[in-house]
Amino acid sequence: MAGRLRQLAPHIAMMGVLYAFFVGVAVIIFGYDSLWAGLSIAIAIAFGYKPTVVALGIGPAVWEEEIKNG
Repeated sequence: MAGRLRQLAPHIAMMGVLYAFFVGVAVIIFGYDSLWAGLSIAIAIAFGYKPTVVALGIGPAVWEEEIKNG
């Protein structure tokens, strides 16, 4: 369990950084902080990060094994 968390921690942190970045960009572009914009960005990152990272070949071994084993 600790090894799995150690592998996933950098990716969880990166997802938070990406969220903050894209919400910041949305605020700059649209001029206000919208609940729906933030929520849609969070959903896009939550569902798109893992497949993208695994496809690029930089995902943690835990995710690689999950995809290999089904």
